Amino acid sequence: MPDNFLISCNDKDRTTEAWFVYILSCKDDSLYTGITRNITKRIHQHNHCKSGSKYTRARRPVELVYYEEVEGKSAAAKREHEIKQFPPAKKKKLIISSPNTNKQSYDINSVLVSAIAKQLNNEEAVSPLIPQQ
Repeated sequence: MPDNFLISCNDKDRTTEAWFVYILSCKDDSLYTGITRNITKRIHQHNHCKSGSKYTRARRPVELVYYEEVEGKSAAAKREHEIKQFPPAKKKKLIISSPNTNKQSYDINSVLVSAIAKQLNNEEAVSPLIPQQ
């Protein structure tokens, strides 16, 4: 983000009709799922403002690791609820397998990838996050 890029914590953003479901990775390695119309602004709020969620305020800094675009607030809220019900391994699988993943930010180790691969009954799965030698 450019140094002169300013985001207000209180502005209401109505610049797009699109809604996004997103997952953040928190400082304590927990995952947070939310919805927004403006991902850049919402991540700024999570990291710097009181308007960030209470959960993430105690776990700063946070980084975007996954997002998907959905049509409408209702669909976004339903998908958010669905993802929040996922067990941690299923959330991590979603993050790893998505083209909308910030794979550079999501720090995952080979043991976890192996465990997920075994759970999926795919012993030969290779993580796109870990360089192959």
